[in-house]
Amino acid sequence: MRLQQPRGSYSQVSEIERNRTIESADRANHKRGQDVEIGEGRLFLTDDSTNVRYEIYMTSGTLSVRTV
Repeated sequence: MRLQQPRGSYSQVSEIERNRTIESADRANHKRGQDVEIGEGRLFLTDDSTNVRYEIYMTSGTLSVRTV
């Protein structure tokens, strides 16, 4: 996210727009304690002990894992 630089003087309209931008970006973030839906994105997990990366994916209703 890239926010505009503040203006030289206070503007309520600019402040409202800045807040909307921040709130919109915040809604797009995953939160702890909430369900996570990936949708068209991909899910990768990394094994800390081996540094092996795994992709979790679904094809035709079958959940699969592969190393990447």
